[in-house]
Amino acid sequence: RFDEAGLRELADSIAAYGILQPLTVRDKGGVYELVAGERRLRAARIAGLREVPCLIAEVGEEDAALLADCRARARELDPLYIIFTSGSTGTPKGVITAQHSLMCYIEDYAGVMGIARADVLGNQSPLDYIAAVRDIYLPLRFGATTAIIPKELFMSPERLFEYMNDKGVTAVGWSVSALTVPAALGAFECSVPQHLRKVCFSGSVMPCSCLRQWQLALPEARFVNQYGPTEATASCTYYVVPGLVEDTDVLPIGR
Repeated sequence: RFDEAGLRELADSIAAYGILQPLTVRDKGGVYELVAGERRLRAARIAGLREVPCLIAEVGEEDAALLADCRARARELDPLYIIFTSGSTGTPKGVITAQHSLMCYIEDYAGVMGIARADVLGNQSPLDYIAAVRDIYLPLRFGATTAIIPKELFMSPERLFEYMNDKGVTAVGWSVSALTVPAALGAFECSVPQHLRKVCFSGSVMPCSCLRQWQLALPEARFVNQYGPTEATASCTYYVVPGLVEDTDVLPIGR
């Protein structure tokens, strides 16, 4: 049995953004049987959709029964992935993250940063690192786009900004070091990321002398300091920078 409030929320999302993940069906002699996606189908009906995207899979009776059993037993607290810490405090640890934890983080992050379907996220972190969960799951949830920035561009700020402008990057969630290098190399003397309006940083203490350079270069952008360990699904506190900082200021970790 599906939660009615949850179905309504999913229906509102589907009405706004469509179905991002197609349903899976199998052909049974001209009649298509649903294999996976019952919750999405019910929500689509509530949203008033008459057609839904589907993938036709070759699934036998035994596999179909196994998939049905998995769906019946699936819970939000089931593990979604295991990701390793950096090991900065000792031996790297494999952290199990539940589906519910990731969903809460993605929803809250999007709310704080104002992420929407029109956004283009500029990916900096390797996809197996905790910070990349934003670049992976925000597009799946909200229909945004992720541009995977070649790592060598971070040592060439002019090329980095050129790439970001070409891709129309509007939002980034970067480590502090990724922001300090362009500032230290005088990147803003040549150009700026013209479309960037949402900047989240984490991983270490942000020097306010660096943040001030970014703020002056991007006066319309929102800057957010995020803090938290991998065990807390990327973060547990955040601080929205309310105005232009001074070089000697120290940012709080927030709430």
